[in-house]
Amino acid sequence: MFKAIGIKELRLSNTLVNYGRFHEMTFAARVGDRSNRRTLLLAGSVGMFLAAMGFTLCQIHMNDTTKWLQIVCTMTFVLSFCFSVGSLGWLVSTELVPEALGATSGAVSTFFTWTAQFFIGVYFQQISNPKHWGTHAFFIFAAVAFAFFWFVWVFVPETRLKTTDEVTALFYSPQDDDTTASTYTAYTSTPLGTPKDVDLIV
Repeated sequence: MFKAIGIKELRLSNTLVNYGRFHEMTFAARVGDRSNRRTLLLAGSVGMFLAAMGFTLCQIHMNDTTKWLQIVCTMTFVLSFCFSVGSLGWLVSTELVPEALGATSGAVSTFFTWTAQFFIGVYFQQISNPKHWGTHAFFIFAAVAFAFFWFVWVFVPETRLKTTDEVTALFYSPQDDDTTASTYTAYTSTPLGTPKDVDLIV
């Protein structure tokens, strides 16, 4: 792709991509605790969807203009990934569960991340072969970004500035407005080991 627009030096191509990754990772570090995590995840999924769609259409309708647009779409995809799920995915996955399950949640997230990367590395080259899906294979990335947007929109609450108890309470109540108090019953144990119900107000 980079060679098609005249960039034949591999190191320059890697520098362009990694610069985008580094820039957006530092951006995520600056705004991660200032902005809503859910908003950043949704914005990143939209950016990845548009970039993947644009990249695929450029692949299908190849000309001198679309060769440059491919670079723009690639950088946009990388940037959108880095400031959203690429950096916040690890953080949010542990904030959505009680502290006692944080390590387990991180382990499960890591397992599925590397499993997905394995399948992409092994099978995507075969899927994108002209004998199979060809350039249309990149629509898979757009579909995954769309599915991710829908999942975050429906299932993922905002976790910024919330304790694990407050986040857990959101799953017990249909109301997730920060200004609305929600009550749920938590099953705990007394020091003597006798179970009891405790009403927690968030």
